[in-house]
Amino acid sequence: MGLDYSNQLYLYNQEYGDLRVGTNGTERFRIKNDGRICMGSTNVGSGSADDLNIENTSDHGGMTIRTPNTKWGSIHFADGGTGDELYRGQVSYDHSNDWMRFYAGGAAVGSSGGECFRIKGNRDIDVV
Repeated sequence: MGLDYSNQLYLYNQEYGDLRVGTNGTERFRIKNDGRICMGSTNVGSGSADDLNIENTSDHGGMTIRTPNTKWGSIHFADGGTGDELYRGQVSYDHSNDWMRFYAGGAAVGSSGGECFRIKGNRDIDVV
């Protein structure tokens, strides 16, 4: 642990092992030596979905994205670092309209260009 040249805090494990973080005498998450993150487990996922792993062995597990009731919560699938490469596919929840929206092809959230379909709060499905 230390400060870098611009006074930013850093935490490193200089050895080959994992970096483990815990509270109350229990490990809560670890950053594997290859950069993958495990919460609630030391096991990584499988195949192409193993960069972030969340496990709960005693109850239901999950992840929450919390946004204001007039905004969107989104997961983006990128295949590059600029322009529409940053959001080639998306799943977004529009709190204002109570819609779950699914996008493909790189259109920005809020535009209709890449939206494929939406599930409305009343469970109607619109194919766009």
